[in-house]
Formats: sequence, C-alpha cells, structure tokens
Amino acid sequence: MERVRARPTIVHGPAPVGPVAITAERYVSREWMERERQALWPRTWLLAGLERDVLHPGDFFVFNVGDESILVARSQHGDLNAFYNVCQHRGMRVARDANGRVNNFVCPYHGWTYKT
Repeated sequence: MERVRARPTIVHGPAPVGPVAITAERYVSREWMERERQALWPRTWLLAGLERDVLHPGDFFVFNVGDESILVARSQHGDLNAFYNVCQHRGMRVARDANGRVNNFVCPYHGWTYKT
C-alpha cells in the first residue's frame, strides 16, 4: 500500500501591494523602473542564460539586469562561473561583446587579465 503524505499548510501574509491599476506608466516611468530594481529583481530568480550557450572552455555570455552586468563563463577546467563584468582596478567592462569565446578577459584600461 502506498503511503500518502499530508501536504503542509502554507500560510501567506498580506499581499505586499493592494489592488492597483496597471497603467502604461509602469512600462515607461524611471521611478517604476528604479522601484522594481530595488524591490523586485533582487528577490526574484532570474534566468541569466542557458548552459548550452557556454558548453566549451572559454565560452561566455553577458547578462545585464538594471545597472549590473554579470559575466557567465566556462573555465578552462570546465567549471561554470559568474562574475561581475568589471575590472577590479578601474571598473571597466572586461567583456565588451554579448557572447563569444576567449582565453582570458582583458581590461581595456590597463590590461589587467582575468581567467575565465
């Protein structure tokens, strides 16, 4: 006989926002964008990309969300890594293309080099 487990009771608190009309302002307003950037995106799972886009060592893609630029790369050892797409020295973007394959990432400012 198969044992059936009881489902846990899920208790939800009050809705974080009351009923609000959805207007065009939500899609064009800088204030709405900033509110979402601070309150929504840090608390939500986001799909940066697909693993098939970084199958081989040196493959990379850049995922931009708001002001942040995330660099997803397959290392020479086959590990999947994600880093802020900035040089630690001057904050320049180390990956300027949206995707590709490289041996290293090089900062265009002073030439600091980063492994994948």
